[in-house]
Amino acid sequence: LIPAPLSMQQQDGKFTLTSSTSFKASSEEAKSVAEFFVKKLKASTGFDLAINDAKGDIVLNIDPSLNMNEEGYKLEVTPSAININAKTPAGVFYGMQTVLQLLPAEVESKTVVNTDWTMPCVVIEDAPRFAYRGVHLDPCRHFMTVEETKRQLDIMAMLKMNQMHWHLTEDQGWRIEIKKYPKLTEVGATRVEGEGNTYGPFYYTQEEVKDIVAYAAERFITVIPELETPGHELAAIAAYPHLSCTGEEVTPRIIWGVEELVM
Repeated sequence: LIPAPLSMQQQDGKFTLTSSTSFKASSEEAKSVAEFFVKKLKASTGFDLAINDAKGDIVLNIDPSLNMNEEGYKLEVTPSAININAKTPAGVFYGMQTVLQLLPAEVESKTVVNTDWTMPCVVIEDAPRFAYRGVHLDPCRHFMTVEETKRQLDIMAMLKMNQMHWHLTEDQGWRIEIKKYPKLTEVGATRVEGEGNTYGPFYYTQEEVKDIVAYAAERFITVIPELETPGHELAAIAAYPHLSCTGEEVTPRIIWGVEELVM
């Protein structure tokens, strides 16, 4: 299991996921987490698992009164049931991520796989050591599409990371649409490389940004946008040169290093 849980005790037997397996959700928040994993499991197993209020084989219980870490969980897998108890929806979500890791690796397939969907019986108690568990994503130098960004978020969720630092502005490119200042993307989202190749225009529309932020939130990941000033702004200065200290006309930077021209 990655990351390694705080404690794990392996028990005798195994649990088998089948088409008749169902979820029991203790609340609307737990139901939302169940719906997330029903969709994910259907892609690889082909099973369309039901979600019930009263009974189920996979029990997701959120209890704010539990004496545990805000993102912690206790997972018990027996031959007949999976029980996850947590203080918050994030804890239940991370418990289910551990369930996915206990299943065969084919569970991550985007298409249906014919295999035995079994996992060992265990008792796991887990909680993160650090409140901030993040990744810095930089699409300024080398742009990442919406789908590539979502793939990174999927991997982060798998590894129970919860913060994505999104580097959206740099000397080498401006990557977020600002409707009030259209030249930021009309000019700043493109650069001509040293070999003469045009790189861009590459940027995220406001709707794409909203989509990525919502996608991250569904995985309990907070997006931290980075828009820098006064330095690292050559792409913005290329779009609006009068905002710089000198007013000179420039182009987005095509080499690495520190640029002395600032706003």
